[in-house]
Amino acid sequence: MWVAEIDGVPVGFSMVRNETGCVFGLFVRNDHEGRGVGRLLLERAERHLFAKFDGIWLETEIGSRVYTFYERAGWFPVEKRDCGF
Repeated sequence: MWVAEIDGVPVGFSMVRNETGCVFGLFVRNDHEGRGVGRLLLERAERHLFAKFDGIWLETEIGSRVYTFYERAGWFPVEKRDCGF
């Protein structure tokens, strides 16, 4: 897990699952979106996982704002699943 701070205040975090190569979570406070915090957190998670895995993955809802974020960062869908609701 990595925590991003600005002036000592936490503004976001990312988490991975070392056992599966999954970016498990990435969150940035609304008032800090668009400042590069999420991109830096994602890069840290990717770098960590690619040191151990040839391929890494994550799950998110197609069409959501975060989906667009991941797409701009170079991620692409390889499988679509029903979320089970």
